[in-house]
Order: sequence, then structure tokens, then C-alpha cells
Amino acid sequence: LFFTTNVFAAGYSCPTYKKYTSCSAGYYMTNSSGTTYNGTPAVGNLCTICPKGYYCTGGTANKVACSAGRYGSSTGLRTSACSGVIAAGRYGSAGATSANGSGAVSAGYYSSGGGTSATPTAAGNGCLIGYKCGNVSTGCYGSAGATTDCPNGCPAGYQAGEGTTAQSNCLASCAAGTRVATANAACT
Repeated sequence: LFFTTNVFAAGYSCPTYKKYTSCSAGYYMTNSSGTTYNGTPAVGNLCTICPKGYYCTGGTANKVACSAGRYGSSTGLRTSACSGVIAAGRYGSAGATSANGSGAVSAGYYSSGGGTSATPTAAGNGCLIGYKCGNVSTGCYGSAGATTDCPNGCPAGYQAGEGTTAQSNCLASCAAGTRVATANAACT
């Protein structure tokens, strides 16, 4: 067909004939039924904006979930950096859509940011490389959502083991040959 007038005004539409073979970064390819692109250019292929919690490098690549410890709060993200890292004291699984992630790290643990687990043990096993996380330090205690290794120190004359969750679990420091029978009790 050869048109000499405005074909769109006549009711014609090119997108029904379009065969997308590549999408821009921030988009991924789907077919006309909205399912993931199968690798064959076909009429009706669409470039779909990348949803929250994912990033899209473009071309014919599928969407990729933001990694655990990161979040994607907007659509159309283009890189694995997504929107940023999960907030301090919190953790997030893959595909998180806010800096608050999945929730607070558990009592007795801490995360300086980029948390990937509610019970982190070390960088690479509970938080992103470059961030600090793990058990609350000896002599300290921490409730859920702690952001440092010593969020609260035990009172003077009391001590606590690594990962202590509450002040009531701090024990008196006793002289040799004495012991504490219960938390917050005197040495006997």
C-alpha cells in the first residue's frame, strides 16, 4: 500500500505491525500476551517498563530482581544498583521495593545497611560487602533493628555475651569463686 494522506487519521496504526527486536535500558521485552519474550521477533512484541523491585538492562534481556540488600522503589530502573541499599537496622530479600525492605534485623543482631538477613553473621553472609552486620558485641545488648555492634552497653558492673537481646540479660561481673544465679542478680 502507498498512502498519500494522513494514514493515522484514516484509522491505521503501525504498532500492530511493529516487531520490536530490542528494548532500551529500563524496559524488557514481552510478547503480545504480556509474557516474557521468547527470543523470536514477532508482531506484537512490546517493550514493557521495568517494574518496581527489578532492573532492566534493555536489549532482549528479561527483568532482573534487585539483589537482596538492595531495593527498587521506582519503575524503569536500568542497573543492578537499583534505587539503593536497604536502610541500617533492616534487611531485604531480592525484589524489595522500599529501603525498609522485609523488616528489622532480629534482636541481638545489627546491620549498618545493606542487610540481607534478619540474623546476619558477617559481610557476605547477612549484609552487602562494604557494610557491617552480625551479632551485637560482648558487653552490649540490642533490640530488633539495631544499627551498630553496641547499641546499648550493659550497666556498670554487669556483662553480657555476644548477641544479647535485652538489658535484663546482662549479668553481674563476679569475683573468682562467685557466680550469678539469675539475670540482674548479685554475685553469690
